[in-house]
Amino acid sequence: MKNENLVPKVRFKGFSDPWEQRKLKNIAIRVRGNDGRMELPTLTISATQGWLNQKDRFSENIAGKEQKNYTLLKKGQLSYNHGNSKTAKYGAVFKLDIYTEALVPRVYHSFTVKHNNSADFIEYLFATGSPNRELRKLVSSGARMDGLLNISFDAFFNINLQVPIATEQMKIAKFFRKTDNLIAANEDKLEQLKTLKKLMMQKIFSQEWRFKGFTDPWEQRKLCQIATINPKSVISPHFLYVDLESVSQNRVTQYKAVTKDDAPSRA
Repeated sequence: MKNENLVPKVRFKGFSDPWEQRKLKNIAIRVRGNDGRMELPTLTISATQGWLNQKDRFSENIAGKEQKNYTLLKKGQLSYNHGNSKTAKYGAVFKLDIYTEALVPRVYHSFTVKHNNSADFIEYLFATGSPNRELRKLVSSGARMDGLLNISFDAFFNINLQVPIATEQMKIAKFFRKTDNLIAANEDKLEQLKTLKKLMMQKIFSQEWRFKGFTDPWEQRKLCQIATINPKSVISPHFLYVDLESVSQNRVTQYKAVTKDDAPSRA
């Protein structure tokens, strides 16, 4: 009988075998040490942004004398930052893909997946938070003074993961990698549109740019001449009220239905 917990409800076509419960140590190999090349980029993990160069995040290399003990990580290998944060309560796992080689803090639990396993899949699996129930069992106390959870490498490598066969791992990883690329492309486009909008607002409201057919100069008017303040006498008996505090970044975050008689004095 199949274990229903190991058979996902949504599958890619062609896959029906149940996922297997495997210990991380059975599908991965530890990575540690370095070959003395201290000129390699020194990185750090951000739970929200993944791998970052220390110079970009902290404006300088903060490794200091400890850099000689950093781990040499190669492209495609992974690290587990067991630092506690609001975004990642039980730490975060990221695959190195921004550099061919780099030096990463020794305190990270670094590893590479064995043949017939996908590093991308493992990264996405941790991103779902699914392994958190296993990691939660390992935390005997709060974070240490350095902000790291008390999770040893051996304990981390002994956690159970639910994984499919290699071809399904790769199919899943490819799907989410394409989704990430699509999101990144649209985020770039959104930032470009925001920049364009800002420029156009500056040009239009400074009257440097005008729409075709408009040449008359703008007039200086007092606000009370073009708006009615607290117009209770002219508003509908029932309306939706939006407080100024409920508007953030050009978006209404909340509102409420009120009557004219019960409306706040500033409505």
